[in-house]
Amino acid sequence: MDPSEYISSPLDSGAASQHEGPFYVVPPRALEIKTETTNNSLKLQPLMSFGGACDLVVELVNSECGAQYLVSSSVLQLVSEVWAKLVRPRGFADLTKVKIDGIEYPLLNLEDDDVECLTFLFKIFHFQQDDVPKVLTYPQLRKMAIVCDKYNCWSALKLWKEVWFNNLIRAAESPGYEDWLFIATQGSYTHPKIDALKLSLFQESGSLSSCKSYFIRHRDPESYTVSCEILPQAIINSIMSKRDLAVNDIIKRLREFTAMVSNVCQDHTDEETLCRDKNCRNIALGSLCESIKRMELWPLVQGSDSTPRTWHGSLRQLIDKVRSLKMTTIIPAPLSESRREQPNSSIAVVTPDPPGIAPESSLRKKRSRSSSCWIATTHPEIMERFKPEISGQRHECTMYDGPAFIGVNYENRPCETAFKLGGLFLDTQKAYCPDAL
Repeated sequence: MDPSEYISSPLDSGAASQHEGPFYVVPPRALEIKTETTNNSLKLQPLMSFGGACDLVVELVNSECGAQYLVSSSVLQLVSEVWAKLVRPRGFADLTKVKIDGIEYPLLNLEDDDVECLTFLFKIFHFQQDDVPKVLTYPQLRKMAIVCDKYNCWSALKLWKEVWFNNLIRAAESPGYEDWLFIATQGSYTHPKIDALKLSLFQESGSLSSCKSYFIRHRDPESYTVSCEILPQAIINSIMSKRDLAVNDIIKRLREFTAMVSNVCQDHTDEETLCRDKNCRNIALGSLCESIKRMELWPLVQGSDSTPRTWHGSLRQLIDKVRSLKMTTIIPAPLSESRREQPNSSIAVVTPDPPGIAPESSLRKKRSRSSSCWIATTHPEIMERFKPEISGQRHECTMYDGPAFIGVNYENRPCETAFKLGGLFLDTQKAYCPDAL
């Protein structure tokens, strides 16, 4: 097996102890690249003044460049309580002084802010916004949200905020735009697209990495790494908690259903509600187990409450796999004209096409209990409702090789007394769309 193919399995995006694959590893901590800069290597931008009444120099230094601004201290104190405390520190030493053109100004040092975003903010606050863009790119909006959150100045940007947000909100649900959760939360912005993003993450997110710093978002046919660096922890915890509850509920129901099928095949006391045909039960159990293994769900079924197995893929992937499970059971096949007079004829083996409509006479004839599925003689009205289009060659018994979970009423299920499949698919579908996130 190619290691890259194994690692891409949805079982392999979380804790390692749950699975035994030879190539399985714990997702590593996201790389943290630290860059060291010195003032000598910085690209300094020329001083930007916002008018003759300005009385404060702001010097910004980040890892890429530096900038100086001559601003109004009154404006900064008005738009941001954070800046107000920095400009007039109480209980701390006053700001240092710097001379510009022979005039001495107090100097406020800022670090690590985005130069472009801070420039836009100062222009807006000083009513010089002619060249401030009304449409930001998503990276610009993300950086702007970080700066505004740091200095708590969203309230002074109400009109601008609405314009910026509304121009970009349409893509919020798409992969790569997960930081909209941070942008909307810090900007007190509500929109149906934000709710849709939360629901998409609930359905498409794998489990958190061991370091809790990122997770994998699965949207067919691709998978994406989502950093939790600035995502609101409360929202992510809520989404992941609801995801885990839904996943565990589906796993529990799948285990219970598989255990029920297995137990019924060994205990035939419930003959009044379950099919009496032993072959029907055994074929169903074997085909179910084989289908579970083919869908890579067997490790989940093997677990128990004391030794749980964890699903590290997305909820959507798990539900798709459960809905893809198939079971095979026996159904009575129509007798040919030449065999209808034989009371103990065996049932024919057919792998039908998708259910269609067969002649009514093909499903109405009763056969002896010893030679047919019990439902054929006990509940002819059910067989009247199930009218598959039979195709293929006749052998010893009729087989049904279709999905076990087709519809709410399971009208296309071959033997309605073989196993009670009713709740499994419906419960998994309910877990997919929670009432609220």
